Amino acid sequence: MIKKTITAFLLAAALYAPQAAANTPPPFTSTAITADQKFASNTIWYTLQIGTNEYYLSKPNAEGQIDLTKALSDFSDADLWCFVGNDTEGYRIYNKAAGATKVLAADPTQSANTGGNSYVTLKDANNLGGYVDLWTISKSDQLTGKTSYFIELKGHSGWKMNNRDNKLAFWTTGADHGSSLQILPVSGTIDVNPSTGTLTANGNSATYRALWTYKGGIPLTLNAGVNNMNVVETFFNSTAVLLNVVATSSPLLWAMQSRA
Repeated sequence: MIKKTITAFLLAAALYAPQAAANTPPPFTSTAITADQKFASNTIWYTLQIGTNEYYLSKPNAEGQIDLTKALSDFSDADLWCFVGNDTEGYRIYNKAAGATKVLAADPTQSANTGGNSYVTLKDANNLGGYVDLWTISKSDQLTGKTSYFIELKGHSGWKMNNRDNKLAFWTTGADHGSSLQILPVSGTIDVNPSTGTLTANGNSATYRALWTYKGGIPLTLNAGVNNMNVVETFFNSTAVLLNVVATSSPLLWAMQSRA
């Protein structure tokens, strides 16, 4: 029996935001930090782009500030982010280049200039020094034709990330396109099994299914074309020679790989 996994690679020429429906999960799949302070092997990485200029959030500069001047990305580790947490408790946000010991955080006591002096930075996860490292995610409708979100400091109403003079800080008296971020998946590995997706049939087949749809924040489906997939224990069994991989409304090119 073969267990299937999917590895995602960016198709840069076709980059655009997936359109999220109402009441959908967050636009990302939360990951975990292992006991030895590493990212889980199945971590999915994302780019974060802010405002109408779509500047990429990258690892902070030498002064600890995140410059908002990068209009193009080579998708190096400095531009990749992941999320750990849930909607109830909030999310911690990590940068791939900085590693799993650093977390995105801010100091809400720096409230002057409507939050413009409180810069978002990376802090030691075990030594925050008064900084807050939990964030909440909510939908924005401020970027026309784009699916975007507000990222707000948890427990501090109105403290949404904002482009302040090309630095990542806050605007605490409102939220518009300058606080709207696109969260776009770049790479990662997803287990394909009954717990991570939903199997559906073409027609009324009670035994075999044709389509597997991922339950997470990436609009991904696997289509066998006909009803020839079923489940044996926790593994898929398919008589299909080839499964067509379809990333619906997604900027990704998906490739199949197998492992025992």
